[in-house]
Amino acid sequence: MKSIDRLIEFFNDEMIKDLERHRDSGDLFFSQPIDGEAVEYAKAAINFKRDGNKITAVKIPYQIKKYLSETNEKMKRYHFCHCPLVRNSILQAEGVVSKSFCRCSLGYMKKGFDVALGRELTGRAVKTVLEDGVTECVFEFEIPEGVS
Repeated sequence: MKSIDRLIEFFNDEMIKDLERHRDSGDLFFSQPIDGEAVEYAKAAINFKRDGNKITAVKIPYQIKKYLSETNEKMKRYHFCHCPLVRNSILQAEGVVSKSFCRCSLGYMKKGFDVALGRELTGRAVKTVLEDGVTECVFEFEIPEGVS
């Protein structure tokens, strides 16, 4: 890739192509069928985008169809998260795990950039479904100096 912007575009395009493959083949994506509504949601959500010297990453829901149709906030948060430990925590009456637990997802989201750039980026969880009222997970990581 000639630029970080082109890399972001590539990763976003690959996510959409993967969802479209699942839609067209009927193969399951994380144990669920994918339809046009799910693909359009993913296109609008934009997985990665650049904001100055930062990359913002918005996760795609684990159970997209259930997430889109859910009206209960707690269950919407539950259907969004890929992590079974976090999902179980959301359903507990008390003792929700800390937002810092989502560093695992942060690492997963930035892994492709770490590999492509040949260095580990620093980042943080901006918001996660572990927080009341939050129904998506957003991470950001810094673009190293000298990378354009």
